[in-house]
Amino acid sequence: MAAIERVPHSYHFSEGRLSLRTAVRQGFYPTPKWHQLATSILEAEPLPGWMSRAVKLLAANTGETVWISAASGQYAIVLDVMESEAPVRYAAPAGKRVLTASGQALLSQFSLKDRDILLRKATFDERGPRAARTVEEVVQQIDAGLERGWFWSASCHTPDLGGVAIPMIANERVDALTVAGPLYRVEVLFESFAAAIYDVLVREHDCEQNKVSWPRAFPLLEAFQRPAT
Repeated sequence: MAAIERVPHSYHFSEGRLSLRTAVRQGFYPTPKWHQLATSILEAEPLPGWMSRAVKLLAANTGETVWISAASGQYAIVLDVMESEAPVRYAAPAGKRVLTASGQALLSQFSLKDRDILLRKATFDERGPRAARTVEEVVQQIDAGLERGWFWSASCHTPDLGGVAIPMIANERVDALTVAGPLYRVEVLFESFAAAIYDVLVREHDCEQNKVSWPRAFPLLEAFQRPAT
């Protein structure tokens, strides 16, 4: 696949696509440059054990592809991934650019100033049928995600893909955890995926830390737990 590109519009850090598993496992792989970038991020600040365990547990529980991504300048890079075993699945090897929901989750934790700088560089060409078309729509989508406690994308870039993501913080770095797959399979499960993500992350985090400190690690959990009005 081509090298990871600069964020082409607002929060869209990614290109998603489906791959079909054959006798030889196939996918769309990043260039060495971007794989090296993902490696350098992890060498500087490795993922905590609770994050890596959560990826594996969520992949097993949901049957879909699960990954953790982090922002790096104007890019979002996959740091850890567990691909679905399903014949048709989302392919996201380490170093790959990532699905739109991941970008929303990461941008939601930017300062308003930094987010505005990024949005002012946005373009809106070559988007999917349900993608935002203006900066104002992008902001509305991020605000809606902040209110409900999680972010989703569905045919925002590639018509057949969808996913759910939440932001999390460890050692002062913001990461996003995403569950994604073919839209026909995952769209009706978005809310249950969000619940599963929080359930696994909080349990694994507090087990490792031996204390309840999720308000810092999961900045939107309180919003997710808030009763609907």
